Amino acid sequence: MGMINAGLQVYWFKKTKPEQFARVKYVLNFPQYLSYLFTGKIVSDYTYIGCHTTMWDFDKMEYHTWLKQEGITLPLPISSRTTYPVTINGKAIKFGMGVHDSSASLIPYFRESKEPFILCSTGTWVVIMNPFNSEPLTIDQLQNGCLCYLSNEMKQVKSSLLFLGYVHDVNVERITSYFNTDKDAYKKVELNPAYLNEPTGDFSDRRVFFAEGLPSGHVDEKVDLSQFGSFDEAYHRLMTDFSQITWEGMQRIIPENDQTRTIYISGGFNRNEIFTHLLTKWLPGKKIIASEVKNATALGAAMIVRS
Repeated sequence: MGMINAGLQVYWFKKTKPEQFARVKYVLNFPQYLSYLFTGKIVSDYTYIGCHTTMWDFDKMEYHTWLKQEGITLPLPISSRTTYPVTINGKAIKFGMGVHDSSASLIPYFRESKEPFILCSTGTWVVIMNPFNSEPLTIDQLQNGCLCYLSNEMKQVKSSLLFLGYVHDVNVERITSYFNTDKDAYKKVELNPAYLNEPTGDFSDRRVFFAEGLPSGHVDEKVDLSQFGSFDEAYHRLMTDFSQITWEGMQRIIPENDQTRTIYISGGFNRNEIFTHLLTKWLPGKKIIASEVKNATALGAAMIVRS
C-alpha cells in the first residue's frame, strides 16, 4: 500500500527524521487528533488502527510486536462508540472519537440486513468489503490490493481495494474526446444487449480495455477506439471490462465456505445499468441490490454516537 500504510509512515518518520521523532509524545490518526482538540482525550480507535496500518495483529487482536521492538508507543485503542461530553457555544453535546470511513459505511447495513452480505462501495475508489470472511490474508490477496479492516465490533472485514472510479473517469474522457460527445454522455447510455460482448463464464476471453492490467497512467492508450462504431458501443466495452475487474476483486474476498447471499452496491455505479446487469449475470447465486442508503459513512458515524 506504500505510504497509504500508516504504520509505514510512522516507521519512515522515525528512521529518516530521528531528531524530530524523539520529540514525539503521541501518534494519532487525524480523526482522533481532531477529537482531542475538543475533548482533551488522547485515545486510539480500533477501526483506524485496523485499517491498512500494519500496526494490528489480527490473530492476537492486539498491537503488532514490531511497534514495541521499534520503541513506538501508541495510545490504547478503545471502542468507536465512546463519547465524551463537550460544551460548545454553551451547549452540551456528545463528542465522538472518530471512526474509519469504510468501517462506518458498513454500520447501516449491519443494522438493516438480516443475512450475511458484501458491500461494494463505488466512487473514486471501489472498496469491496466482506464482514463475513474471517480467513487470514494470503500473499496473493496482499499483492492484489486486498487488506483487512476492523469493524466497530472488532471483527475482521476482508476487503478488496481498487482505484477504479478514477480509472473509469479518465478513460471515459478519452472516449468522449474521440467521439466528440458531451462530457456527461456516459450518464445517458442505456443498456443495449447488442453491444455486450460479454466474456465467457470462465472469463477466458481477453479484455479489450486493460488487457495487460491497469496501466500506470490509468488511461489505456493502447486501445484502438476506431474499432467501435459509436460512443455507446465503446462505453459498453469499457464497462464490461471495468465490471470484470470488479468481479475479480470480489472473488478474492469470497471464501470457499461462503455464507453471503446479498451484495449491496453503493455510490455512483449503483445507477449504472451495465455494471449492475453484468454483476447480476456473473454472480448468479447472489442478490445484487442497488443501495438506497445515502451518505452511508456519515450516517454510520452518527449511528455509533447515538448508540
